Amino acid sequence: MPTLNQMIYNIRNTASGGRSHRALTFSDRQIAFWIKSCRAFLIYSDIKRHGGVHPQFEQDLGCVLLTEVDQADCSGAEWGDNVKFALLPQLIDVAEVMRNVNFLSFFGLIDKVTHIPISDQGYGNLQDFQLFVPTNKKKAKIVGGKIYVYNAEDLCWVNIRGVFADPTLIDVCSSTTSEPVCYNPDSDCYPVPAHLEQALYDMVFEKYINLAAKAPEDTLNNEKRESIL
Repeated sequence: MPTLNQMIYNIRNTASGGRSHRALTFSDRQIAFWIKSCRAFLIYSDIKRHGGVHPQFEQDLGCVLLTEVDQADCSGAEWGDNVKFALLPQLIDVAEVMRNVNFLSFFGLIDKVTHIPISDQGYGNLQDFQLFVPTNKKKAKIVGGKIYVYNAEDLCWVNIRGVFADPTLIDVCSSTTSEPVCYNPDSDCYPVPAHLEQALYDMVFEKYINLAAKAPEDTLNNEKRESIL
């Protein structure tokens, strides 16, 4: 997979005959926004066709540190029981018909195979009387932008994988001893399957670049005919 900047330069250079310049009617930031929008549509189309999320759309957050809080997790009030939570980046939400697709592909231990179940409904202490309760008693629930983990006294780190709305806002921690590292558009791959990469370029040109080409030409900027590469 290419990096985000490689995708931006490919789109920009194609539109300008291989010689980029700043007088074009769209910025790198604008192109990156178009790429993100077209990627969301490709995810929707791919799910409609194949019934699931292609794994190359996923990102692995690595080792995510849990934070301990009172279960109420609000200022000025306490429930009395402590739980732990992990921050969850915004998952992609492509359409109402995709509600049955789980874009959080894994939440569990850092061995990357032991799953911690996330319940849609909470039953408090009665949860223990539900069928198929995990033997380690650990369970989780998503509330807003956090995943709360219960019965996690011995747990400090979790692994999270998913399909996120903006891949560039993802922090990755490769191990429990390393600091989180932000997405690097020059070196980190942008999560789009190789067989859909050309479709993404075609969509950007069809829906955005071709329309921008119809805008009035800049005849005052003296950089219009000069390459910055």
